[in-house]
Amino acid sequence: MEISTDPETRTVLIVEDSDADRSRYRKFIGEMTAFNKRFLEEESGEAGLKRYGQEPIDCILLDLHLPDMDGLEFLERFHKAHGRDVCPTVMLTGRGSEADAVKALQAGAHDYLSKSDLTAENLNRALENAIDKVNLHKRLENQRIDLEVKNTQLQVMTDQLEKLVEERTRNLIITNERLLVEIEERRKAEAQVRESARFNRMIMDANPAFIAYMDEEDCYRFANQYYQKIFQCTEEDLLGKSMKEHMGDAFREQREAALSGEAQDFEHHRTDEDGHTEWYHIMLTPHTGAFGEMLGYFIVGMDVTRQKHNEDYIQRSLDEKQILLREVHHRVKNNLQVIQSLLRMQGRESQSAALVPMLRESQNRIRSIALVHEQLYKQDDVSEIDLADYLKLLLRQVFRTFEFGPKRISSQVEFKDIYLSLTKAIPCALIVNELVTNSIKYAFENSEDGEIRIMAETKDDKLILIVRDNGCGFSEDIDIDESETLGLKIVRTLTRQIGGQLEINCENGAQFKLVFEP
Repeated sequence: MEISTDPETRTVLIVEDSDADRSRYRKFIGEMTAFNKRFLEEESGEAGLKRYGQEPIDCILLDLHLPDMDGLEFLERFHKAHGRDVCPTVMLTGRGSEADAVKALQAGAHDYLSKSDLTAENLNRALENAIDKVNLHKRLENQRIDLEVKNTQLQVMTDQLEKLVEERTRNLIITNERLLVEIEERRKAEAQVRESARFNRMIMDANPAFIAYMDEEDCYRFANQYYQKIFQCTEEDLLGKSMKEHMGDAFREQREAALSGEAQDFEHHRTDEDGHTEWYHIMLTPHTGAFGEMLGYFIVGMDVTRQKHNEDYIQRSLDEKQILLREVHHRVKNNLQVIQSLLRMQGRESQSAALVPMLRESQNRIRSIALVHEQLYKQDDVSEIDLADYLKLLLRQVFRTFEFGPKRISSQVEFKDIYLSLTKAIPCALIVNELVTNSIKYAFENSEDGEIRIMAETKDDKLILIVRDNGCGFSEDIDIDESETLGLKIVRTLTRQIGGQLEINCENGAQFKLVFEP
């Protein structure tokens, strides 16, 4: 511990009811030579408070538990009478706890020591620290007071300076007003020119595009900061230099066209020594005078290298996804064909004549779904399917599953260029499969010839799909919503699934009109 060499005598007030403890404090403090000591001793808190008011005291050793009051009450009354941080105070106790220590420090004691492990060294260190704390507080308070005085003086000087500035400002205003009357017009014109030039330059330099201006001789007259950055040169290096000197024959044809008055919009790329290619989207805009004479042209370009890389990445990603989707459709088609084969084997093994046509119709339904996935697998774009091409294949497959004998039933798809997404194509395919199957089974029982036609058109954001045959038709009182046949139940369910409406017309055969949003 650093020992003070201050030769002055310091008075220590010991407020303690134990003679042994007071003796021990005097002994411990006497062992240290940091300062000359004078001891005052009181056995009660009341006597200690009274003694402090009678003569100057440099520090107080205070017992936490006194006969007439505890040390916390002593500090409260002491601070009320004399103020905080006026005298270093060290609290001591023989049976205190950490909670007592916290209370003592919160009450204003500058240190807290336990009598049980008290030594001369820690007692004197506590006294020195307490004295240093109080002295530091007093110095800070003196500095604060001094600072307030100086602030007051500074404010006075500031007020005087402001008055002086106001006076000088008034004089300058009067002088300036006289000068402005004489030079106002010229100043305005020059200011407008400078501001216009500065503003234009600021816009050019703040622009995220590289911009340059070439005169009628294809020489540089201006280049913004981004242009200088892109081509790694300064404007001073470029001014007066021809484009041929700077970039050789780069986009020479476009430059010549711009000088002849034709605007140009194109992409240009260059490759550096490390093999890195940079892409630019460049526009050349001719500049002509009031009488049509060619004055030069502007070069405006954007660095689209990152965009090119992103486009390449996106395209590769899309290609990969298209391949994966096509593979998914292929596998779905294969799985559906497996199911179809299982149903066909089941039909061959079945001993029930009624079960065979039911299995065949189920095969047709599965085949119609598989056909959608097969078409999507064969296409480059797997997001939608050509409805006309698909229905032609569907009809061919449905007809292939029936034996017509001498009957001649034909089919025709009378539309094109209508596309459906997968979510609408499969329900629509199943609906057409059921309607065509129904026509083949029931519409031509009493005739040798027959025709099934499928028509479609888009109108008011709706797709109108019509399946018509020229067979015997339905009974006039048929209600599709009440029909219990499986085929019409499937048609009804799928129509609701795609949010559509189905109408039946039984004149000259049967006509089913399906309207839904594609």
